[in-house]
Amino acid sequence: MSMISLAEMPAAAVQTRSTDYSLKSIAIFCCLGLIASFSLIAHGVDLSAGLM
Repeated sequence: MSMISLAEMPAAAVQTRSTDYSLKSIAIFCCLGLIASFSLIAHGVDLSAGLM
């Protein structure tokens, strides 16, 4: 084997996986964000980011 073929082998072995997010996982993420936001509001944290 030449050095060129050795250098090209790891690049061919690495495969990229595209992540496929289902609607269920997106909905869970959004609901957890809403729960966290309402929890912070209930504890008195100002979430207005200086808009008022």
